[in-house]
Amino acid sequence: MEWSIEKKTNLLLGFYVAALIAANFLGGKLMPIGFSNRGLTVSIVMFPFLFLITDIVGEVHGMKKASEFVTVGLISLILVLFWQLFSLSVPAASPNEWYAVYNPAYNTVFGLSVTFTIASI
Repeated sequence: MEWSIEKKTNLLLGFYVAALIAANFLGGKLMPIGFSNRGLTVSIVMFPFLFLITDIVGEVHGMKKASEFVTVGLISLILVLFWQLFSLSVPAASPNEWYAVYNPAYNTVFGLSVTFTIASI
């Protein structure tokens, strides 16, 4: 199966948006670096791929297409932000065992990702 340049570009756009959103959702996890007690967010792993994708697109299709990737990424982040805010604002279906145990954790994790999403916009 041979892929056209358009299909390859669309695949890169999908990778770009996925990595951008993943960086915002996974940013709260720290991984150890070196021999110190310091940590580095796992999101940092996504950014070289984001740069590489926009660089490849810029070289193959020109800077206008690379700018379109960035615009699509920005719009995607804004849309994800609205979904995050909505999911945090609606109550759980009914107060039950799940609600008591997991809803505060859900709000903590996704509340933190809202902060990352706002910061990256």
